[in-house]
Amino acid sequence: VLGRDGRQIGLTLAQGPIIALLMVLVMGSDELVPGEGAAVSKAAQVLLALTLGAVYVGASSSVREVVKELPILRRERAAGVGFNPYVLSKAAMLGAITVGQAFVLVALGAIRQSAPTSANVLGDARFELVVVVAMTGLASMAMGLFVSTIVRRTLRS
Repeated sequence: VLGRDGRQIGLTLAQGPIIALLMVLVMGSDELVPGEGAAVSKAAQVLLALTLGAVYVGASSSVREVVKELPILRRERAAGVGFNPYVLSKAAMLGAITVGQAFVLVALGAIRQSAPTSANVLGDARFELVVVVAMTGLASMAMGLFVSTIVRRTLRS
């Protein structure tokens, strides 16, 4: 169903790069370098922007998915398709898109930022940043799917 909606696909795929480019325009450079005082505040702003971008990308792509296809879901349930496989298929598809968007968001949004010098867990600080942003996006996507399952109609309905 998503594949037939070209406008929605375009908007979904454009969100990450647009947010990242806005970050490049607004944020200074080398704000993720270790430091004290104002440097810590600037690094926190970059991380907050990446986090909020991931929340937006994850939630906006999923919040209308189930409710807009409610008639299709009812037809599939009548044919014997369970609710859980339906939602899991949505989560898998949207999860892949969200992880890709997180990669783009970090790659473009932090392009002017010097990567942190040391990693805590995964060996590469930039990769850790991608993983954290992706996990934030996935959590937001899950919340969006949850909201979409409890709402009975879209605003246009």
